Amino acid sequence: MSQKEKVIPLIDDNVNQIENLITEKLDVWFEHVLFSGLWWFGLALSIVPWIFWWRWRKRESSDRLLFAGLE
Repeated sequence: MSQKEKVIPLIDDNVNQIENLITEKLDVWFEHVLFSGLWWFGLALSIVPWIFWWRWRKRESSDRLLFAGLE
């Protein structure tokens, strides 16, 4: 049996273990993180400031504020 024939099953086993770990990690994320309270809180923190800014900004200063925010 050559060296190459010995290594291929080891690599295949390693790839299968990595695939199983990734699947487990996704399962945990779907069950415990997605749509949890902290997930909704993070989503709100991503959207609500933009709504406040859009509603209460000075209309004539929009360009200046956006350019300053992008620097």
